[in-house]
Amino acid sequence: MIDIEASILSGLKTVILAQYPTAKVIKPTQITPTSFPTITFYEADYERDSVTMNYAEPIAKILFQIDIWTSSQLQLKDFRAVVDNHMFGTWHMKLIMSREITISTTVYRYTMQYQTRIKESSGQMVGNY
Repeated sequence: MIDIEASILSGLKTVILAQYPTAKVIKPTQITPTSFPTITFYEADYERDSVTMNYAEPIAKILFQIDIWTSSQLQLKDFRAVVDNHMFGTWHMKLIMSREITISTTVYRYTMQYQTRIKESSGQMVGNY
């Protein structure tokens, strides 16, 4: 099995920091970050989905969750666009869930989940659904 999480996180971090140098892009270690803006990224689910027609190549369904934490709704929209452009535009992952969660009048959270399928032996994307 190939771990593509590090590659995706590295690319996402690069595109976000290019536009927002003071942002943090991390794998979550606590429930709510202590500084903003912060983008958390992690592999939320991994399951063997199917095999190819000749049963030679296991295919896995993989789900990544990205949480955007900011103190500004305007900034939240900007981050959403950058994240979506990277996850769909670069990795061709399907957005399967997104929602805004208002934590307080000064803290905003936006959650996005992306799904794709990969060949387990090589990590090659085989498409989303």
